[in-house]
Amino acid sequence: IKVIVNRATSNRLNLNFFITVNEDMKDKYGRIKNASSIYFKALDSKGSYIPKSTTVAATLSNTKLVAGAKHESFGSWANEATRNMEDFATIVEITEEEYKKNERN
Repeated sequence: IKVIVNRATSNRLNLNFFITVNEDMKDKYGRIKNASSIYFKALDSKGSYIPKSTTVAATLSNTKLVAGAKHESFGSWANEATRNMEDFATIVEITEEEYKKNERN
């Protein structure tokens, strides 16, 4: 995954995630998926969680997620999350379960 800042304003940070699929992504019925979600959060320079930064990037295209496919997902931080980004250092991918547990924190 490669991540770039698409746009930054005083209250919003838009991110683009460029992904190359390593292996076919299938749903629980064995069908090839055509969308994905990337759950992520921000850490500061000490490796500590930045409050309100847990969010998700979504795929807007209808690309079959087979091995070797390249696609793009979009995510953003707004308002409360961007106010806490003074010491932003990195983005960390997290599980869907961690996202659901922390999405309001």
